[in-house]
Amino acid sequence: MLDAIGKALASLRILPDSQEARVLREECLAWERMAKDWEHSPPTAEERETAMKKVVALHVAISRLRRESQRPPGGT
Repeated sequence: MLDAIGKALASLRILPDSQEARVLREECLAWERMAKDWEHSPPTAEERETAMKKVVALHVAISRLRRESQRPPGGT
């Protein structure tokens, strides 16, 4: 999971700064902290599944933001 979060953060670093990018970055960092805490106290299967779903959703949101940032102004 830390690898997936790291890749999400790397993707965010190359995007233009925006409110949405900042929110996504904060969410990634929060999940990263939680995943690191799991090294000392492993999650339940349900917690792990919920976290992975959230990380996948973050990747989807980052991909959407990347596509939108590459769109020419006024383009659809």
